[in-house]
Amino acid sequence: MDKLKIIENIQDTMPVIHKKILAGIAMEGMTNHQTRLLIMIRKVEGKPMKFYGNKMMMNKSNFSNLVESLIVEEFVIRKKSEEDRRVVNLFITDKGMEFCNTYNSHIKGYLIGKIDVLTDEELETLEESFKNIKRILEKI
Repeated sequence: MDKLKIIENIQDTMPVIHKKILAGIAMEGMTNHQTRLLIMIRKVEGKPMKFYGNKMMMNKSNFSNLVESLIVEEFVIRKKSEEDRRVVNLFITDKGMEFCNTYNSHIKGYLIGKIDVLTDEELETLEESFKNIKRILEKI
């Protein structure tokens, strides 16, 4: 297997994914990082900041600023852990949950419009391909 060819394919594919999918899913007033973190907290709520920072692959300083921006907007709250007062856990607020619901509706509508041009066969191929890509990338 030619690993360099795989790397070239990844490098060639990322800009296409960004241009065709990611560029159109941003919500006004929110950065992609803010949206991604908020959705992550919604899925797995109440974990320590370090957990989310590692998942976001951000350094502590930048991640703290990101969290603070969501706190200022009242999308997220911090609570000290009852087990270890040094640990700060993150929770989504009702306002944050409302944003996530609006965002999910927005993104679904946007992406349905994008994939409407595909045939049933292409949709099946795309679905299977993304399942495989996700499964493989989770190993890396």
